Amino acid sequence: MTTANTGTTTVDTKKELDKRMSLKDAIGRFVRDGSSIAFGGMGGDQVVAPTYEIIRQGQKGLTLMGDSPCEPGDFLLGTGQIKRIEVAWLAYAIAGVSPNYRRAVEQGVPHEIEVFEFSNYTMGLRFLAGALNVPFMVTRSLLGSSIPQYNDMIKVIDDPYTSKPIALVPAATPDVAIVHVNRADQFGRGLQVVARGVGVRLRGPRSVLREGGDRQVAPAYRHRDEVLLQYRRLSPRGARQQGEQDGPGLFGGLHAPGTAGGGGFKGDK
Repeated sequence: MTTANTGTTTVDTKKELDKRMSLKDAIGRFVRDGSSIAFGGMGGDQVVAPTYEIIRQGQKGLTLMGDSPCEPGDFLLGTGQIKRIEVAWLAYAIAGVSPNYRRAVEQGVPHEIEVFEFSNYTMGLRFLAGALNVPFMVTRSLLGSSIPQYNDMIKVIDDPYTSKPIALVPAATPDVAIVHVNRADQFGRGLQVVARGVGVRLRGPRSVLREGGDRQVAPAYRHRDEVLLQYRRLSPRGARQQGEQDGPGLFGGLHAPGTAGGGGFKGDK
């Protein structure tokens, strides 16, 4: 920790540092070849703008961690930038399966990938273990499934207290985590809005949350501390998807007829 003595108080200069920078600079600085990376959000709240920037810059050999990294995962699999995934689920929800993920697993297009599947719950446990700085978390939920048979990262042992079987899942500690918050200051202190309702769309900073047209939904706030934040970038419309985003236009019409065929991802060399 770097500190500065002002004569009366000691200031943590890391906390006071202005962490604003461009998305291009942030991705170039923190996401490198071989990085492990996690994306926040699900469905329409995916962090799509940073995904486009990773595609532009072309970092390779990435490991993707997450419970349901839908658009970011499928896009980066299509461009061949991911070599390994540790996820619970990867698809476009009501829009259908992830064509690039499916091609990578079934056909090795654009190249073969390593796949380690967990449940949504146990991926959450893995991130919790990482946050608590412990090596693993324990669970019984996986024992009712076949997932441990196909994932050697999951260990099943005898509980030392009851002698009954228990499953262990390792901590997830990605090199980079990219999340959206609704408001933040230059020091990285942020608020994330969680809507208490169904059919709510979050449209970025200063958005109005509404359900059913007119009735406003009461939000709850989750604080994100500035100590752990490395950079902040204002990203209006940062979760707008595919051709709607301010990206390179590479993904417009991703689900158009023919794009999910054997020819691979649009733009494959």
